[in-house]
Amino acid sequence: MRFRLCDERSLGAHLDGRTFDRISWGRHACESHDPGSPQALAGAGDPALAALGKALLGTGGCGPQDSPARSNAAVVAASDVIFLTVRPPQFEEAVRDLRFRPDQLVLSCLAGMSIAEVRERCAPAEVARVLPIPAIERSEGPIVLCPSVARARALFDGLGDIVDVADEASLAAIWPCSAFMSPYFALQSALIDWVVERGVDRSAAVTYVRSLLRASRRQAR
Repeated sequence: MRFRLCDERSLGAHLDGRTFDRISWGRHACESHDPGSPQALAGAGDPALAALGKALLGTGGCGPQDSPARSNAAVVAASDVIFLTVRPPQFEEAVRDLRFRPDQLVLSCLAGMSIAEVRERCAPAEVARVLPIPAIERSEGPIVLCPSVARARALFDGLGDIVDVADEASLAAIWPCSAFMSPYFALQSALIDWVVERGVDRSAAVTYVRSLLRASRRQAR
């Protein structure tokens, strides 16, 4: 499967056509070792989505390529899986005049946009919502999928813990837990600073606190 990475403003226009061996923020493209395989699309305007692209590269799901797309329509026409990762206010313009097929899978990462809203504009393609976090780059963390779709599960297999939810009400209930990441890192920083203020070398404080939290996290399993 091939992946095209695009910026926040559009789905696939203005790729520069050069070959890259790693994901670069927002402009470049990659493909699998099979040059005839269907293409997929991913935006990289967000750390979690950039991490998703890197994770897919790391598992061999795709590799570098040098075939530029000159329009959104050309990318979608050649794709079997499309990731929608533009910002919600940009969605209407991004998908305007695009033609989707029944055999395509559209995976929406758009916050606040329902499956019904995306399906209305991407019909007759199959639509699901997916919510990764940046840890996917290390093949860790939850990947929320709504609804459970076999093709999506196969795509994300090995990249983290897939969390299937039956409906968007469940998704809305579970996703706010990700806000815990910010205070978690703030707590880590505060603990390190507290130890340093008491005369401990910062490198020792960092090692101790990070190791403590890492061990606690593993114990929670």
